[in-house]
Amino acid sequence: MAGGNLVRRLYFSLGFHAIPQDSFVYTLLQRAMNGVKRHLARRRRPTGHNVQVLQRDGGQGSALDVRHIVLIKGDQIGDLVVALPAIARLKSRFPHAAITLVCNPVNAALARSYGLFDTVLTAPLDPRRAGTTTAERAEVEAILAAIPPCDLAIDMKIEASTRFSLTHVRARVKAGFHDGVYLQNGPDSIILPPIDYETNLHTSELLLMLIDAVISRFDRRSANSAIEGILRHAEAEIGHKLPVTSGQRLIGVNIGAGMTVKYWPVAHFTALCRAMQQQLGARIVFFGAASESAPTADIIAGLDAAQVLDLTGRLSLAEFIGAAGQLDLFIGLDTGTTHIAAGLGVKTICLFPGVTIQSRWLPDGPALTVIYNDVSCRLCGIRQAEICPNGHVCMTGIAPERVMAEVVRIIG
Repeated sequence: MAGGNLVRRLYFSLGFHAIPQDSFVYTLLQRAMNGVKRHLARRRRPTGHNVQVLQRDGGQGSALDVRHIVLIKGDQIGDLVVALPAIARLKSRFPHAAITLVCNPVNAALARSYGLFDTVLTAPLDPRRAGTTTAERAEVEAILAAIPPCDLAIDMKIEASTRFSLTHVRARVKAGFHDGVYLQNGPDSIILPPIDYETNLHTSELLLMLIDAVISRFDRRSANSAIEGILRHAEAEIGHKLPVTSGQRLIGVNIGAGMTVKYWPVAHFTALCRAMQQQLGARIVFFGAASESAPTADIIAGLDAAQVLDLTGRLSLAEFIGAAGQLDLFIGLDTGTTHIAAGLGVKTICLFPGVTIQSRWLPDGPALTVIYNDVSCRLCGIRQAEICPNGHVCMTGIAPERVMAEVVRIIG
C-alpha cells in the first residue's frame, strides 16, 4: 500500500522508530498510522481485478523443510540466558536445522558453550540499550547480509530496537514482535503483538510464545488434527444425516456471513450453483441461518429444484457438523460454518473478503482453498457493502467462472 509506505517513511524521518512500544506516544502514533492507512484505502480506486487462489494444506512446510535458522538476540548475558528455554524448544522442534546465532560480543563465548548453535556471529545489536548508532547499524547490516539465505529468521528481542536487522537477512519466513515498521504483515512473516511493559508474563514465557507461533506456522497439520478430532467428537454426539444418493456429489453452500461486506452477490451464487448442477450433476445442499432463507430461495428459484436440499435455518450448529462431514465439497464465506467444514477436513472453498486480514482469520483445514480479490483498496475497515465507494469490488470482482474452475479442479 503506497500510502502506508509514505506513513512509514514519515515515521522514520521524525525518529519515531526509537519510541518505546509501551509508551503512550507510540500507541497514539500507531493508531494514527492505521487510521491514515484505512482512509487512503477507502479513497483509492481499484485499478483492476487480481483474483488469487491460495491453497492451505498445512502451513509453510514441515520441520524437515527447515534447514537453516538465523536467531538475532541482542542485549546482555542475562537476556540470552532467559531466552534459552525458547531456543531449546526451537531446536527440539527443528532438530535437523543448522542454527546461526547473531549476538553481542559479550555473549559469544557462553553461546558457543551451550551446544545449541552451529554458528555464533557477533554484531553490535543495541549493546548499550540506548539505540544503535549509524556506524553500528552499518556493521550489523554488513554482517547479516553476508549470511547465506535461510529458511527462518527470528528477532528474539521483545523491544523493537533490533527489529531493523530482519530487513537485512535473506529468509523465507521472518518472525518477531510487532514494531509497526520493519516486520510487515504477510504470508512470509510471523508477528506477535507488541508487549506492554507492565505485563506480568516473564520474558522467557513471552519468547516461548513467539517460538510456539513459529512452530505452529510450520506445522498447521497438528492444529488441524486437533480441530478435526474435537469436531468429529461433536459429530458423533449430535449429527444430522443427509439423504445420500449413491454416486451423487453433495456440495454444501452457505451464502451468509456476519457482515454484508463479506457477502458474495446472490447472482454469482446462482450462476455457480447452476453450473455445478449442469456440469457435475451435483446436488446442492444449502445451509445457513433463518435470516438467509429469502436470498437462498431466490437462488433456488434459478436451479433444478429436484437437485436441491434446503436446510437453511433448520439445523443447529451441532447438527451442521454431522451434515458437513458427509459433503464432497463445501463453499462458503468468511463465517463460522466455513471454519467448521474446513476443520472437519472437508474439501472447502472460502470466498474471502477484502476487509479481513488473511493471516489472522483464514480457516484451518488440510483441504482448504481460498479465493480472494487482491485489489488495492483491501483492508479498508468498511463493515457494510452498501457504503463501499468502490462497488464492493473485493467480492463482486470474484467471477463465478473462476470459482467453478476451482470446483472442477477439486472434485471434477
